[in-house]
Amino acid sequence: VVKKRPKNMALEELKSVSHRIGTKILQKGDIGRLSWVIPFLDMRSDHNKGDAHEGVRIEELADHAEMYGVHGITTLRVHSYKGTSFFTDKEIDVENITQTNEYISMLVQQNDNFEGMYVLTPDVGGLEDAMVFARELYRRTNGEFSGRVVVLDKTRSGVGGIKEMKFLASYLYDPGLDHELDLFSDGNLIPYDHALMHARDYKNKMNTHYIGKLFKREFEADEMDKLKSIINQNIALIRDDIIASGNTMIKAARQVNADFGSRSLAMIEHACFTGSAIKILNKAYDEEIIAGVYTSNSIIHPNSELRDWHTPRSLSKRFFSSIRRTYKSWVEDHFPSFYQRLEEFDGRKPASPDIN
Repeated sequence: VVKKRPKNMALEELKSVSHRIGTKILQKGDIGRLSWVIPFLDMRSDHNKGDAHEGVRIEELADHAEMYGVHGITTLRVHSYKGTSFFTDKEIDVENITQTNEYISMLVQQNDNFEGMYVLTPDVGGLEDAMVFARELYRRTNGEFSGRVVVLDKTRSGVGGIKEMKFLASYLYDPGLDHELDLFSDGNLIPYDHALMHARDYKNKMNTHYIGKLFKREFEADEMDKLKSIINQNIALIRDDIIASGNTMIKAARQVNADFGSRSLAMIEHACFTGSAIKILNKAYDEEIIAGVYTSNSIIHPNSELRDWHTPRSLSKRFFSSIRRTYKSWVEDHFPSFYQRLEEFDGRKPASPDIN
C-alpha cells in the first residue's frame, strides 16, 4: 500500500532503524557496514516549503546519513554531481546506477534495423546525456545505429511554459575520436552508470572525457531538409532521467512527428507523472505521437498495467546485484579468505531441480 504520510513521520521511521544500527550496534571502528537503498533522490531545493507531505530532500538525507553512521548509498540516476557530492563530501560511498544498459539491451532485442533511428533531446541542456546514450548504442550495435543525436531549440513562455520548439542541429558520433582513457583494457567503454565519470567528467567541457569531443556537428537549423531525407518516418529515442508533467517531452515528440514523421520511444528512470501527465501521454499515444514510455518502478503508480503505453521495469534485481557487488568489494578488502569462498560459491553450477 502506497500512501502519503507527513515528512516528520518519514524521518522518524528512518531514525528508528538507522540510528539504532549505525550508532549503537555498529560502534565507530567496528568492522561492518550500513547502507541505504534510495530509489528516488529528490533534487528539488525548496526545503522550506510549508507542506507536511513534501519529499525529504537529498541534502537533508545526507545530513541524516552522516548522523546515523551510514557508510554507503545505492540510488538510481542522480545525474547531478552536486547531488552525489552531498554524500561523498561526508565520505559516504555512492553507487549511482542507471537503466542505460537494460534499455540498450531491450532495443537490441526488439529491433532488427537501426537505420534512420536517432536519439532526440528536447533542448541543449540534455545534449551530453543524449550523446552518451547514442555512443553506447552505436558500440553495442557495432555501428548499425548511426550514433546520431537530434537537438531541438526550446523557447519558454513564463515559468514552466513552452512557447515554441524547433529543430536546432544534429550531431554524429565519430568512433575515431574515442580517447583510450574512456575505455577499459579490454576495449569496453567505462560504464555510463559510473557516478563520478558521468556527472563530473562527461559533462565537463574542460575534461579529457567530455562526451562532446566525440561528436561532429552534422546539420544546422537551415539544413533540416537534408536531415529529413535520412531520418524521415523513423523512431526517435528520448532518453531522460525523469518525467514530471510530460509537457516538454510531448512537445518535442510532436515537433519531430511534424518535421520528420517520427514516433518517439521514451526511456526514463523516474515516472513522477505530475499534474495531467497521464492524460497528456494517453492522448499522444492514441494519436501515434509516441510509441511507448519505459520507466523504472522507483515511483509506484496504481493501474499502470492498464496503460498500453507505459511499461514499468522492476529495479529489484539491479539493486540486488549492485549491493552485492559493493559488499563483495568491501569483503575482499577486509576478509580476503572469505571473499575467495564467496567467489567459489558464485562459480558453482546450480543444483538440478527436484522434480519429485
